[in-house]
Amino acid sequence: MLAKSADITQGFQTITADEFLRAVDFTAHWLDSELHGFAPNETISFVGIQDFRYVILEVAAMKTKHPLLLPSPRNAVVNTVSLIRATNCTKLLYTPELTHHVSSLVEAVGSLSTCGIPTLEEMLEGPHQPYKYNATWENNKNDVALIIHTSGSTGAPKARICTHAFLGAFICLSMLAPEVPGREKSDLSRVKKGELLCTGSSFFHMSGIVLGFNTLTQSITVVYGPPHQPSDGKIMHDILKSLPIAGSINAPSVTESMFLEHGADLQSEMSRLKHICWLGGPLSPRLGEYLIKNTNAIIWQIFGSTEVGPIPLLVPPPEFWQYFEFHPKLTPILEETEPGSNLYEIVYRKHLNTALSWSQPVFHLMPELNEWRTRDLVRRYDGPLPDGVGPLYMFERRLDDQIILSNAHKVNPVHMELLLQSHPLLSGCLVFGEGRTRCGILLEGKGGLEMSDEELLEVIWEDVENANATVPEHARVPRNLALVVSGERRLVRAAKGTVVRSLSIKAYQREINDAYERSLNSGF
Repeated sequence: MLAKSADITQGFQTITADEFLRAVDFTAHWLDSELHGFAPNETISFVGIQDFRYVILEVAAMKTKHPLLLPSPRNAVVNTVSLIRATNCTKLLYTPELTHHVSSLVEAVGSLSTCGIPTLEEMLEGPHQPYKYNATWENNKNDVALIIHTSGSTGAPKARICTHAFLGAFICLSMLAPEVPGREKSDLSRVKKGELLCTGSSFFHMSGIVLGFNTLTQSITVVYGPPHQPSDGKIMHDILKSLPIAGSINAPSVTESMFLEHGADLQSEMSRLKHICWLGGPLSPRLGEYLIKNTNAIIWQIFGSTEVGPIPLLVPPPEFWQYFEFHPKLTPILEETEPGSNLYEIVYRKHLNTALSWSQPVFHLMPELNEWRTRDLVRRYDGPLPDGVGPLYMFERRLDDQIILSNAHKVNPVHMELLLQSHPLLSGCLVFGEGRTRCGILLEGKGGLEMSDEELLEVIWEDVENANATVPEHARVPRNLALVVSGERRLVRAAKGTVVRSLSIKAYQREINDAYERSLNSGF
């Protein structure tokens, strides 16, 4: 189901499985006609608005055996150009709403030809002729199914060549981990046939791709916001008010906005929610506690990456909502960073038993490797736990996140960022200080605020001080190193909506340098 407009009362467009099949066949024939003269297995790419044409085109491209690159429309042009060149793509398909973006790409890549795709109505209502597809799993599982890219949360996006085996493993991980007696799994198997699941996941991101395919494999119904704008908390709120939604899967920022900013009139809707899931980053303590107190829903998370897929997890007891427990039969290797630290890096080593290869998508993605270090660090909970539960872990940070000050003190910036990210006046924040004596912070005010930067800082400073009180002294932020991000220049974000640390700091390097210079001159 897809909202027809940002005014959710205008209703939803629905597509049945039969309509989807007819649209795929129509589009496969259209691709054959449009790509006449293209060699088999030649890469094409697509950028478009958020509608069902993504999923239709994905399957149609598989049937015609053309690898389909799916760059995020939100990427900087230079990043998409890099992906196009890295995959030797020469044909770009698009929806007319992205004509300006496409023109910029053509200007940067002179050899790129373009073509607008049929409307969704044309795909659904066009003449139907079955498109034969005679591939078999054994013969074709290592053929390219799609080309996606990493989110860019740790730098420039990287192309990932997805075979059918990789895609199949990714989907299996999302719902087929073995049952654990007496426990609930943190995966899509909890979404039952006939239930409505609302999400703002983008069709071009791996989470959105897998959700799209899960609607086919599990016969579930996923409800999306309008195609012409990214879904936010207000849109998700309106969807909850309009339909009997049983579950929600969204990024932390959307989940926080939906319930903390727009949840005052959702009491009855929240009472029928069976589960609330977040993915893409940590959820703020403020929201987690709110959900535990105000709903009976199971609170769970999806934790993983483009390369490893969704790591199989179990749902913790409600009072430990912010933690997760690895599935006992599919636990990755946990390497302690320092003896006695309780801090572990998640590592994968290739199974010798090929029957378990479905549980390690990364080695379908990069079969030449025998080990994959995720660079994700988790901290083990060392307090008492109920019988039959544990060990429990919480995401700590990525190896890339750690800030090392000039005095050799180490800072985990995620702690303070997590406490401030749900502030009603902020849309994001970022701690900085690499190579300096003290940390500073970029505070991004929400769009449309009618207050000056200094007024915003005055209003939220108490919350910054409260966050300061939870971290070591060397990690605290003084007021003269708190910078407000406002106007047209926003923090740089990855496709999944998370702040890209390195690029955001680079974008504000001059302001950061100036702040430290003023601090030095003032005798701080």
